[in-house]
Amino acid sequence: MGAGEYKVLKLIQEIIRAPEGSLILIEELEVSIHDAALRRLVPWLIQQAEDKNLQIIFSTHWPHIVEFSEQIAIRTLHATAQKVECINGFRPMALHRMSGNEADMRVVNVWVEDQLAKRIVQQVCTELGILPNVSISLFGAIDNAFSVGAVLELEGRHANKNMVITDGDRYPTEDDKKGQIQRALSGTGEALKKAQKDALRWFVQFEPLMPNGHRVNPERFLLEAARRTADAGQANPWINNFLEFVDANVFTDPDKSIVFNLHKHFGLSVENIEWFLIEAASKDAAWLHFTDSVRQKLRESAINLGLDLKEAA
Repeated sequence: MGAGEYKVLKLIQEIIRAPEGSLILIEELEVSIHDAALRRLVPWLIQQAEDKNLQIIFSTHWPHIVEFSEQIAIRTLHATAQKVECINGFRPMALHRMSGNEADMRVVNVWVEDQLAKRIVQQVCTELGILPNVSISLFGAIDNAFSVGAVLELEGRHANKNMVITDGDRYPTEDDKKGQIQRALSGTGEALKKAQKDALRWFVQFEPLMPNGHRVNPERFLLEAARRTADAGQANPWINNFLEFVDANVFTDPDKSIVFNLHKHFGLSVENIEWFLIEAASKDAAWLHFTDSVRQKLRESAINLGLDLKEAA
């Protein structure tokens, strides 16, 4: 008999023999046991603990234990120079050190419309100090956002680990979103109606509002916020060049074509132009309101997942 087989049988024997209400300690649960067996063993341990009122405590360096985070209480031991701290849940960096997999650090999945929205989210995540923990994907046209939300709801994804961020210029109200969700998640029955209602929880949005309250798209908001930063003498010199060019020309689509025309005229990459605008806009007072809903949702997810936030965020 191999060491793993012997260990599993010994564990089963001891747990079956244990009197109701017993405390059972297991050191390094995963040693000599392969992943497939562990994935069957852990649910059995959970069931035995519930049936016999057992308290089962085990130490482990098995990264996939996080798959059972909603069924068991996970604690992470974190050593500092002065002491060893016990932290509720698990730290993504600790998981990354065990597995060596970069993906283990990225625990929040965010879907956005385009590269500009992705860079805005990256800026907010940098301000919060959680950029390494966030994975950002593009859904393309705004209508696709509601298909993503429908899938998240139907699959019962983790609410703290997934969100859909819209630009805020289209379908900004809750009623707007309800109508789009009903198209993406169609059918009859009470279960479906509940799913349509609950699917709203996946969505947050930017608030690209002008000082007069008029709602615009993010490109126009960023440009005007960058203008105010430039007027205050706090913007990169490139911003003044951008504003002079924009003010001197008339574009067929005065909002969506701004970045493209700046790219063609100045020979800078679209990425660089967007970062210049975001950097300047983030210094304007309106930036916090523009990103507030997204910021609050990311902060809430980070806290619930045990991520380290910047104190000033």
